[in-house]
Formats: sequence, C-alpha cells, structure tokens
Amino acid sequence: METDILVIGAGVTGLTAACLLKRAGLKAEIVEARDRIGGRILTQSNPVGGDPVELGAELVHGLPDETRMWLDPVRDLEVRDGDFLVFENNQLTSSPSYFAKISEILEALSTPLHQDQSFQEWLDALAPQDQQAKDWVKGYVQGYHAADTSDISVEALQEIERESQEVNAVEGAQFFRGGQSQFLDRLVRDYAQPILLNHCVKQIRWSPSGAEIHLQSSQSLQSSQSLQSSQFKTIRAKKVIVTLPIGVLQTASQEGSVQFQPQLPAEFLESLSYFKMGTALRMNFLFHKAPWLALSELPDFGMILDSTPGTLFRVWWKRGENQIVGWNGGPRERLTS
Repeated sequence: METDILVIGAGVTGLTAACLLKRAGLKAEIVEARDRIGGRILTQSNPVGGDPVELGAELVHGLPDETRMWLDPVRDLEVRDGDFLVFENNQLTSSPSYFAKISEILEALSTPLHQDQSFQEWLDALAPQDQQAKDWVKGYVQGYHAADTSDISVEALQEIERESQEVNAVEGAQFFRGGQSQFLDRLVRDYAQPILLNHCVKQIRWSPSGAEIHLQSSQSLQSSQSLQSSQFKTIRAKKVIVTLPIGVLQTASQEGSVQFQPQLPAEFLESLSYFKMGTALRMNFLFHKAPWLALSELPDFGMILDSTPGTLFRVWWKRGENQIVGWNGGPRERLTS
C-alpha cells in the first residue's frame, strides 16, 4: 500500500490532520492501534437516560480558532451553568470570589523570572497572604492542569494561562450537545475514508525517498498463536505524521515500542524527557432521580469544590439532571493513596 501521507493515531489530532490534508488535495491514510477512534474521547450512552456519559474528555474549554473550524458554538455547545459552590468546614456555600482570588495570584505569574522554577517553589516564595487563596490556586493547578505543582514549570504555566485567558477557557467551559463523540463523527464524515484500526506501528524506516512503515495486527499482539504473514502490513508513504502520545515517544526505540530507523535525534529525545503526562481520577455517578433535586435549600449548582484535606474527589460538576462527575488531578500518589 502506498500513500502521500500516513497519519499514525486516530485521536483528535490525527483525525484533524488527515481532514486538513484531504482538503488540501493530498492522499492521507490513518492507522490506529486500538479498535476505536477518538483517543482520549470516549462517549457512551446513559443507561438510565439523559445526557451521555463521557469517560474521557468532556468539557470544551474556550473557543480558539482551531475549535471554531469544526463546530458552531450556538448550535453545538451548551454552557455549564449554575452556581459555583465550595464545601468547607462541613458547609456548602456559594463562592463567587473563587476565580477572582485565583486570578489575583496567577496575575503575579506575568512578572518575568531571572530563572525558571517549579510552580510550587514560586508559590512558596510568594509574599504571605490569604492562605485559603494559596491553597485554592494550588488545587486549581493540580485539578485543571492535572499537574504536580512540584514539576510544572512557571514559564510553561505562564504560557498556558495566557492562552487560557485569551479564549476564556476556565470560566467559559461548555458541553458538547450529544457528547464529544458528535465531534468525532463530524471529523470522520469529513475524512470520508476507511481508517485502519487494530494495527500497531512497530517500525518506521526513513529514507530520502520516503518512509516505510511496518504494522502488526493488534489482535496478534495479544494472542499466543503463531504469527501469520497476514498479521503484518507494510505501508509506504512520502511523509508521516506521528500523533502518538508523549509517553510512547519517550520510549521510542526501546524493546517493545516503536522502532525508528534511523533513530530519533538525541536532542529531540532529550527535549521529550522534560515533558510529563498529567494524572487524574474521575468517576461518573448516575441516578434514576438525582438526590440534589430533593434539597430545596441547595442552590442550582454547576460545580462544587471540596476543600476537605485528603478528599477523594476535589471537584464535582453536574451534567444534565441525573449525572454528576467527581474529579481529582495532580500527583499520582495523591490519587492512589
């Protein structure tokens, strides 16, 4: 099989790249190791009725130009509404100052640094002030960015926060009507070609004339049966777009991972070593009849922050009338202890 461009990975990045290439008149094929498309998007129907259940990405944060290219905000999105509540000292109260206090501290990030440092070092060195606000901003970085505050760089956070503010990504979170899978369906319709699923890239051989990509059936990787020639494929492409997760690329050329020939440059692998994937824990709770509907004194909430030390889920958000999602992000040991 030959193609102009082979896209490795059928997540949103790979699907988007293939769609744009097709619009430009190029022949692009997609290969995916899993038995489904979507990567970190996984939408399932709600067994008790109501809004779909998202087991992966759920909220649309802001509306950068890249997002507007594929959707109509008015038609496709619904705003996350309701009060923002804080559970503290066994009390649940409205806290309109939450984002204001966080923003006040994060605004200090714009001050140039003589040398980059971790966010935790920066926060510890900050002049003493409202300790609650400092705890909130630490929890925000852990939860929203799924980051360990001892690892995330201040310079990186500066750039992320600047981009987030430009598109109103934090307070402007919205849901995709019908679930994130609607977005995937749109990309698939735009691409309008078969996608090769269940095939894992084992080797990418580069040469001046193009690339030769060797694939293996994902089912054969899980089988103890002898391998057949039909379980392997070779694709030749003029160019290759690699959308593999950072963690996979960091182990490139190690035994059992993707083999690059020639090997990836040492300086590229060194740069990759400075990246870390964030960790998060989430759980969806579904009800035939939501218990909060029986609490007349409870405001119509959209999100709850639980500031109790050691709590399993720090953030809760409501989805529809019968679903609530618990979320916690940050250091892995904090999520598994």
